[in-house]
Amino acid sequence: MGSPHGMAFPLIGCDTMKVSTTALVRLLKTTKRNQFVNGKEQPQVVSCILRSEGGTVQTTSIVRDGKTSVARFSITGDGFPATIPVPDIDRLLGALKFHGQNVTLDVTENKLVVKSGNKTTTMSANTDGRAFPNNHTTIGEWEKNSQERAQSIEENKYVLQDGDKITPFFSYTMDAENLFDALRCDEMNGQRLNRYRFIGEEDDFKVVVGDHLKGQTEILLDNEKITPKKSFEATFEGGLEYVLKHYNGKVRLSFFDFTNIGQGYRLVLTFSNEDFLLQASVL
Repeated sequence: MGSPHGMAFPLIGCDTMKVSTTALVRLLKTTKRNQFVNGKEQPQVVSCILRSEGGTVQTTSIVRDGKTSVARFSITGDGFPATIPVPDIDRLLGALKFHGQNVTLDVTENKLVVKSGNKTTTMSANTDGRAFPNNHTTIGEWEKNSQERAQSIEENKYVLQDGDKITPFFSYTMDAENLFDALRCDEMNGQRLNRYRFIGEEDDFKVVVGDHLKGQTEILLDNEKITPKKSFEATFEGGLEYVLKHYNGKVRLSFFDFTNIGQGYRLVLTFSNEDFLLQASVL
């Protein structure tokens, strides 16, 4: 997981990619990671670069605040190397609704061309566009920063800037569907607070969502007695349920402790296909 340190991330490979439309829609929706802020739904990632290599198509993105989270998501690809800039994820999703079962993406002269059957849709696209509105960082620069940040996760260890690696003080593997079912209780009675309070204590590992006004829900995440190495409580945001809704199989939750340097906790969700999401806790 993660790329080797010092690896270059060229922006352009072959510029043609063939992929399942349904799978691409899932990847794009997962990548943009909608969350609710003050009751309003908004994407945490607006643009991305699709990279096809080794039989997968993947995105690697830091969220819009530039620091609290980075994630790598993937789907099965055609096996040919390609690099496709997507300047507006929602715009591409809007186009894909009108295309067939499989699409070909092609980049030519700063244009993204989407083809399926007898349909061809063309829209502006290049790596020099802005990664976010009101942000001068380009799509290419943002993805490069994201790839570098993603290197901090390596085989369930957190790699520090000096190269030292630390292990999680607590890890737990469970069904992704069950974790999604727990976190989606955040939406009970329209609350959508986008907050998940994980608690590890003697014999229990649970998550608490919602407030008492409209319904606070406590969900035990383990079916047997589990005692973390130490008791802890950490609150995370980041629209986690909007990622989990697109996964099945197992997910491993790994918690890292940075409280001794005033940086709270880090949670890494690792899925069975080695996709991952790193989320910093609320301080």
